[in-house]
Amino acid sequence: MSLAVKRRRRDDGTIEEGIPVKTADGKEVLVIPTIHELEDFVTSTGDPKGGGEDAAWEEIARLRRDCKQISNEKVDVAQQTYNKVERIVKRLEEDMTSLEALLKVSINSIARQRFEVAVVELTEMFRIAFVLSSPLPNQEHR
Repeated sequence: MSLAVKRRRRDDGTIEEGIPVKTADGKEVLVIPTIHELEDFVTSTGDPKGGGEDAAWEEIARLRRDCKQISNEKVDVAQQTYNKVERIVKRLEEDMTSLEALLKVSINSIARQRFEVAVVELTEMFRIAFVLSSPLPNQEHR
């Protein structure tokens, strides 16, 4: 005897899970077994001469091992994903630090170039102003 557990989505979006059973009118419903029904199933499973309980417990143990293995694999995948994301974030932080340093150097360089251009322009303007304000050599001072 085997319990075929079935899942289906309700109209409200939730999922119900149970054993499909046909009602008298032919409609299929999902029945959720009680603890006592599950215990009866476990003890009555297997060959009719008895021994079904051992087979059921072995199946439960096998399923438990499978679940544990799957959960361990999921934990491993999550850890690997976390480590990868952590490496990427660390690299991004290092790249941002390098970019900030490069921008500071670039901004300082641009500021220095603009300052030098301004000094040259001011020097030229002062030279022109000085030349224009100076008397010509052939002019007399009055």
